[in-house]
Amino acid sequence: MRFYRGSSLVGSISVTSSATAYNTTSDVRLKENIASTTTGLSTLLDLRVRDYNFINNPDKTLQGFIAQELHSVYPDAVFVGGDDPSVDPWAVDYGRLTPLIVQSIQELNFKLEDLATTTVFAEPDNESFTKKFFSALIAWFADTTNGIGTMVASVFQASDMICVDDECLTADDIRQLKDKNNITPSAVDADEKNDDVDTGDGNETTPPVVLGCTDEGAVNYNQDATEDDETCEYEEEGAGESIEEEDEVNDGVGDGASPPTPILGCTDEDAENYNAEATEENDSCTYPPEPEPEVTEPETPPSAEEIEEVEEVPAA
Repeated sequence: MRFYRGSSLVGSISVTSSATAYNTTSDVRLKENIASTTTGLSTLLDLRVRDYNFINNPDKTLQGFIAQELHSVYPDAVFVGGDDPSVDPWAVDYGRLTPLIVQSIQELNFKLEDLATTTVFAEPDNESFTKKFFSALIAWFADTTNGIGTMVASVFQASDMICVDDECLTADDIRQLKDKNNITPSAVDADEKNDDVDTGDGNETTPPVVLGCTDEGAVNYNQDATEDDETCEYEEEGAGESIEEEDEVNDGVGDGASPPTPILGCTDEDAENYNAEATEENDSCTYPPEPEPEVTEPETPPSAEEIEEVEEVPAA
């Protein structure tokens, strides 16, 4: 079946043994002023996809376009109808949207490729997109024109220097400032800590700084810490006594064995019920009663007769 406008063929419907094709004339010999289109992704993003149902079929929800809305953005895919929608409705030619979709996908691919290749490093053609993307992202962070005003991080490391306006400090400048102000360096020497590490891919990276307590005498000493963060905690005075006894009680703990069950009892040697095997006080100590104080009766005053006898004794 062929369709003509005047004497010119403008389309056809062709049928094979297994398919039907709806053809629109597209012969280059019938065209002129051929140029790359400038209508693409920005137009596609303005299209509004809707859910709806036709009034005569309220139970069936469809997805698509509203012809009048689509006409305001991409009129090439819309047939403008008349005043009576029942006899001359507006219509959408969904096939006409295909070139717009293809152009938009191509533009989107170009944007991704630009992002993935905007890097100061030479990348091989077969490099994965993911690696290209992150390489570009790292390069963007290193670019002073990216507009970043504030960056918050727990640790900030610079490979060469730190600059504010036109004032810059190198690692040697910082060391001199620390020496002048008697600032004690961390437990790990800065040169040792900042030694470059060869990752095996030709790039050298600086090992990360691990914050923690670097004092081996502290109860929260962190052997993995490379920089002290002033969080060290220490045992209170007297808390370290009887360490040997504690080690005996806790023997086996830490080597995979379960901690021993504490033995409750009186641990005061002055108590009547002192338990030498007790490892934990349970406030059960009892003590012997204190001896009652001796009561001395007051002397009886001499009687009147005794006083008179004393007075009658002649003087010597």
